[in-house]
Amino acid sequence: MAIFLDFVPGTQYNIYQDRSKFSYGTDALLLSAFAKGEGKVIDLGTGTGIIPIRMINSPKVKEIVGVEIQSEIADMAIKSIKANNLDDRIDIVNEDIEKLVEIYGKHTFDTVITNPPYYEQGNMQNTDSNHRLSRHEGHLDLNSWIEIASKLLKYKGKFYMVQKPSRLVDIFYSMRNNKIEPKRILFVRHSESSRRTMVLIEGIKDGKPELIIEEDLVLFNGDTRTKQYENYYFLK
Repeated sequence: MAIFLDFVPGTQYNIYQDRSKFSYGTDALLLSAFAKGEGKVIDLGTGTGIIPIRMINSPKVKEIVGVEIQSEIADMAIKSIKANNLDDRIDIVNEDIEKLVEIYGKHTFDTVITNPPYYEQGNMQNTDSNHRLSRHEGHLDLNSWIEIASKLLKYKGKFYMVQKPSRLVDIFYSMRNNKIEPKRILFVRHSESSRRTMVLIEGIKDGKPELIIEEDLVLFNGDTRTKQYENYYFLK
């Protein structure tokens, strides 16, 4: 393992990572800035804890639970939380997401955030087990993630997800079937001329139908971060 201490953009905090196995990506940075967390928050598939660390100083957030099934990665997240003296507000749980309703009960959280595996089972399998679990569906498919999120959410609770645009139809179908109404989406592109590679989604439990499509977030102009991306990157 090659664990090193890195800074968390937009905060005064640091985070432990292992680039050979798992480290946070642009998707987690964008999701943590896009999400308007409040109250009791749960992050499904927290990885090294980047989203809880980035969101913990949000004025409406009281506490965050970060759930990670891979023990090595969860241990790194716990180490980071302790190093930043955030133990009293962030709780990292090494657990299977499928067991969370049993552990916490239904309708317990005000906000659910998730960066689930992008690829379906059998699609683009990665040979490294850590990356495979993070990027490819295992025993839980995308619909199961959304179903669990819905059960955890309180009435009018907020749901946030980052995914591939190619899965948007499945996401909307599953959200509505699980009483989470899509309210806001933001497509992400690397440059003005590139295709959309990510989509950020906000939903509300038992919300009324109304979808806002925001102007695309373009990350780079040449090799330079755009102003819009700078604001997301540094939580401005």
